[in-house]
Order: sequence, then C-alpha cells, then structure tokens
Amino acid sequence: MMQPRNQPKTASEMQRMRKGRNLVLLGIIAGLAALFYVLTLVKIGGAS
Repeated sequence: MMQPRNQPKTASEMQRMRKGRNLVLLGIIAGLAALFYVLTLVKIGGAS
C-alpha cells in the first residue's frame, strides 16, 4: 500500500523538497545524455 506523501508545512520546506526533486531529475537527464553519448561513440567507432 502506498504511503501518503509528506506535505510541506512552510515555503522553505517546499522549496527544499522541490530542489531535491530537481537534483534527482538533473541526475537522471545527465545520465541519459551520457549513455546516449557513449552509445553513439561505440556505434560510430564500430562502423569504421
């Protein structure tokens, strides 16, 4: 069963939660970009 999400009580708490979520998203996007970069290098390198 899913637990209810914690609701922020103050504006600063809301900002801190949003910043944490944004950092996680940044990590995921950067990881995907690095993965695509490496896959492209491997694909181009294997063709020659």
